[in-house]
Amino acid sequence: MKRILIFISLLVAATSLAYSLAPVTVVLNNDGDNLTVRFSDYTNGTPIPIDSGGVRTIPTQTPNASGTCSFVVGEGDPDWGNIPPSRVNSYVLIEVFDNGSLVAQFRLDELIQDAAQNEHLPSGVELGGPIVYADGTFYDQYSLANLTSNIMVYTGYGSSIVEADFSSSLVNRSQYTIINSGTGQLDIQLNSRPAPPVTVPVGQTVTLIRLNNNLYFITLPQ
Repeated sequence: MKRILIFISLLVAATSLAYSLAPVTVVLNNDGDNLTVRFSDYTNGTPIPIDSGGVRTIPTQTPNASGTCSFVVGEGDPDWGNIPPSRVNSYVLIEVFDNGSLVAQFRLDELIQDAAQNEHLPSGVELGGPIVYADGTFYDQYSLANLTSNIMVYTGYGSSIVEADFSSSLVNRSQYTIINSGTGQLDIQLNSRPAPPVTVPVGQTVTLIRLNNNLYFITLPQ
């Protein structure tokens, strides 16, 4: 009987961990200094804290050339991990304060949905590097090697490409969108995500970013 109770306790603990909230990314136009956040439920019209963590202080962020900064909420935060997904609804907001003044509100359910469709980049990454305003087409890994445009349109019958197939002239901190306009699926394998490869079905896209001469996925096919 004791073994059964231990097993049930472990099962409940594992289930709770499996369904705890994952960190989310907040992006806003701000100088990135003196920021704090709190989680509030406005279901009844007035803000009610949804956890015991209170107000969180965000480390100073460096905005990109467009004045936009981004930071991750919930990473390494035990109170965040204890929030059950059932507690989240369209009235639960992440509120951002600058020097104590409210500057932005984000629906938590929308941030969670966005996080599910986006890759988690290394901490401290700054987006918004230079963009090459052009597009180009490729049909296999050999024709891909010549492309440096920010839009790359696949027109082949089905291919698999790896990070080494991309041009070494891609610009650091720049984003690159790959559109599958071919007739077969496109499999992409990056060093940052070696297996399994990301499959891009016909008609869908992925976005990559180059950082320190490495490529990372920003968005994935839906």
